[in-house]
Amino acid sequence: MELLRRLFGKKPTPSSGNGNLLDANAFAQRYAATVKELLGPAEVRIQSDDTNRFSVRWDSEAGWEICHFLDNAYDTYRHDPENLDQIIHTYIRSQDQVTQTQDEAVVLPVIKTRAWLDASLEQMRQAFPDATPEQMPFLIRPLSNDELLITYVEDSGEQMRFVGGEVLEKFGGDREALHRLALDNLQRQWLPHLQLKGGDGRYFVTLDTNYEASMALLFEHWRERLEVAGEPVLAIPARDRLMICGSEDEESLGKLRRVATDMAAESPYSLSSALFVFRDGDLLAFTNGLEKDN
Repeated sequence: MELLRRLFGKKPTPSSGNGNLLDANAFAQRYAATVKELLGPAEVRIQSDDTNRFSVRWDSEAGWEICHFLDNAYDTYRHDPENLDQIIHTYIRSQDQVTQTQDEAVVLPVIKTRAWLDASLEQMRQAFPDATPEQMPFLIRPLSNDELLITYVEDSGEQMRFVGGEVLEKFGGDREALHRLALDNLQRQWLPHLQLKGGDGRYFVTLDTNYEASMALLFEHWRERLEVAGEPVLAIPARDRLMICGSEDEESLGKLRRVATDMAAESPYSLSSALFVFRDGDLLAFTNGLEKDN
């Protein structure tokens, strides 16, 4: 079901005066061909989702998948179609540089549910009944709502693993220092790639399918890019979904609630069907003006 189209509709393509403007699929084909020409992988795959969002993927020599999402590149091309080849080359080289220079894992924040934490800890207790709380492979930062929390992963580009006490020891047990580092890493590594889709007071974020929800934690850094009626209200129904409308837009709020409920029920990476507001680095449950703090 094309839930995002139901809520936001399709973003219009700006007029370029060029009747030969490539559509998203043709652009992806051109991008994939250039990846093969410049980087030489044996096979390049093109994928798309229900929002017409395309990505180009291939396997590295080490056997892990490399993925380039094309949202930013395609939007740049649509506004400057005369420089198609230069734009594609620039994006491929910049993304390849990021991949090549990420030699060490970086700590990043991810949003999870309290139910996920309970289930994960119970599995760990059953597998390792003698383990102490400090030996559990999760560091947790509560949020001021009943459903969500922050945990941390080390992301090497090849794989992710949850951060436990051994990483916290590097910070002298200072959880605030770890949290600040994780947010700094998220801002440096992923904020430049954040893409907003939609308009008319309704938006959704596209990124890499792993850190869309996490971008809610950096909301103050991209808040000014939104035009909404009232206070921004966020839906985080899944790991790869982050949607926003305004607190004074009753029609959009109603649609946002329905879509968030559907997505949370259907996604394998489900988080919450609730709506939230971002205040002072925290996510509070939105209850039509009566935000609830634990």
